[in-house]
Amino acid sequence: MADQKLKAGRVYRMNREDGSTEEFLCWATIDRNGTRHAWIQRFGFARQMVSEGAEILNSMEVVEEPKPAPKAAPKKAPAKKTAAKKTAPKASK
Repeated sequence: MADQKLKAGRVYRMNREDGSTEEFLCWATIDRNGTRHAWIQRFGFARQMVSEGAEILNSMEVVEEPKPAPKAAPKKAPAKKTAAKKTAPKASK
């Protein structure tokens, strides 16, 4: 996580030692004295403030937004064939 900074609006996943995972939201950041601090909301806990360089960041990873599936190109309607004009048979004289 050293190369990825805390960023407001990102969702993070933390892998615990017992094998469970926890996802939480970073909802605010502040830079003080060259260190970035962030407020996160964890399940079952009140808001918590973490700072870069803290031990908890070693177990955090960014959850990337799912990319939307590519849309299929719209199908073209089949070309309409014009109806052949029928002429009345000419009367023979």
